[in-house]
Amino acid sequence: MRRRLLLGLAIMAILVGGYLYLYSISAPPSLRPIWIDWEPEVITVGRETTFTLTMENVGWGASGVLKVYIRSFDRYGGLGEPRLIAEQEYSVGGGETRNISVSISIPEEGFYRLIFDFGGRTKARQLIYVYDPDNPREEYRFAFFADNRPGGPLTPQPEQFKKLIRILNIVRPDFAILGGDIVYGYRSEAVVLAWQWSDFLSIYESSAVPIFVAPGNHEMKTGEAPSTGDRDAQILFLMNLGRLYYSFAYGKDLFLILDTDIVGEANMITGRQKEWMVEMLGEGQSYRYRFTAMHKPAFSGPAYRTITNDKEVTEIFRGYNVTVALQAHNHIFYKRYLEPTWFYVSGGAGSPLYVSPEEGALYHMLLITVGEEGVEVKVIPTELFEERLGEVEVYLRHSFTNEISFRRGDEEWVAEPREILLQGLLVRGEAKVEGDGYEIIHRTDVELDGERYSLIEAVLRPGGWIRVYS
Repeated sequence: MRRRLLLGLAIMAILVGGYLYLYSISAPPSLRPIWIDWEPEVITVGRETTFTLTMENVGWGASGVLKVYIRSFDRYGGLGEPRLIAEQEYSVGGGETRNISVSISIPEEGFYRLIFDFGGRTKARQLIYVYDPDNPREEYRFAFFADNRPGGPLTPQPEQFKKLIRILNIVRPDFAILGGDIVYGYRSEAVVLAWQWSDFLSIYESSAVPIFVAPGNHEMKTGEAPSTGDRDAQILFLMNLGRLYYSFAYGKDLFLILDTDIVGEANMITGRQKEWMVEMLGEGQSYRYRFTAMHKPAFSGPAYRTITNDKEVTEIFRGYNVTVALQAHNHIFYKRYLEPTWFYVSGGAGSPLYVSPEEGALYHMLLITVGEEGVEVKVIPTELFEERLGEVEVYLRHSFTNEISFRRGDEEWVAEPREILLQGLLVRGEAKVEGDGYEIIHRTDVELDGERYSLIEAVLRPGGWIRVYS
């Protein structure tokens, strides 16, 4: 009996010790970022930008050298090896909070991922775009989608989200914005939350398209009341994806990524963020178009959920001539024009759909084309597309052939089928093409990692299909 008792106690000690170890490597480290900023707001080619990380130390004193690494995206979807571009000594005493600043200048336009490495587990990652105001793009495309979190804390990322990323890689717009609710978050302790982030990031990093992310309530664990939220959860967002709200310029246009669920300011845009937003939109009047992206909507039609100060933010958007307001949270597709702003809700990236298809339930993403002639928003219902994506075969069938109508209360809106430009038809070796309802726009040979690849660009019409293989 005594032997069994000792064995049971030993097993319990091992389990408790194992959990404590997992907790120690899953919870935010003692030295952690609680805020990230940079100046100037729009990062431009060859101009020095100062990044400031507000670091909190809840352990013993920490000192060392902050190393900043950079990884560049190429036009074929590759992400370069990390290169060291800056170093800065730092010291943060136990129980202290200090700002650590480092200045860098990037000589070439493009998308980059920065890694701020303080040593050990203390890192922060940030996607940036470096803008060249002397050579702005006249026309470009980007995607918007949101609400990919699974239906429970121990459920993996939805298959619909993986499918969406594969389609995104085949369409290959210039960049994408993900509008939040990316992990389940709620009722998740440190170990489970770390697993959720790892699962999400494995899919996020499989994208050949750079994806900016606006925070959602699930990853911040916020509720309806402003005081809600989990500070450690917000720190994990800062470490994995970077700054909570920021702006960048692309083409001739200005983009604002907003956070409707800052811990302690949940379910609204208020305080310093609201002041910053108004200032940036004021400066944005010199740009051709203005786009905002956020999780919880300011305007979402009858009976759908919005932020607490929805009317105030809606009027700010309209007053500052926001061209398109991209929103999420409600797991639907919805659109409404309130002059001069188009308000979209796109919450169908894989999370459970809670309303009827007639009321807007639709797994989808938005594909936005921007040019001198205006802004065109296309809806891509992912369940109406069939895809295969590999090194020697890329296949896409476009079965969205009939208009989809939606209605809630007295409001009606539609999603219409459109032809789609595909710029990610990339296979190893010499490509062969077959299909129906497509038109090849361009083809070229490229060398990647010492091997020959074929890149096809084609327009695919509703009802058509294309297979590129070698």
